[in-house]
Amino acid sequence: MALFPEEKEITSAVGKAIQLTTHRIQGWYGAKGSEYYVSIMLEKVTSVQLREISSPGLLVVGFVVLLGGLLLIPATGEPAMGLVGLLGVIFIVLYFTSKYHRVSINGYGGVRIHFMWKGKNKADIMRFLDQVEYAKLNRMERLTKAYENMG
Repeated sequence: MALFPEEKEITSAVGKAIQLTTHRIQGWYGAKGSEYYVSIMLEKVTSVQLREISSPGLLVVGFVVLLGGLLLIPATGEPAMGLVGLLGVIFIVLYFTSKYHRVSINGYGGVRIHFMWKGKNKADIMRFLDQVEYAKLNRMERLTKAYENMG
């Protein structure tokens, strides 16, 4: 990424796919065989959003199958019901491993940078979003001072 004069990189996220500088936030991301690049000047950022996405149905099915398998072992005398219980555990593990976070950074005019962030805890993602908002605040203060010095 080529920086503007006096622009400095603050941080990056999701590898280097999302980059935050003192002037803008940029994102490279792909979906269904396409690749997109979006750049939003910080003074044009309108909102940030974090959404945690999970499949609670996996958890419900997992517990039902697990309990069913464990309760049927003594009733049927079939040790194979233990495999049913194991299937329930697999559904429960799938629930926890399939959770992810969707982050959106929105700008004026409907443009947005959105990406999935797996493997990070919510506190780390919130720290990144706080950095975006703080960088915007600093950018707006610098632009206001520059405007006041002009007149």
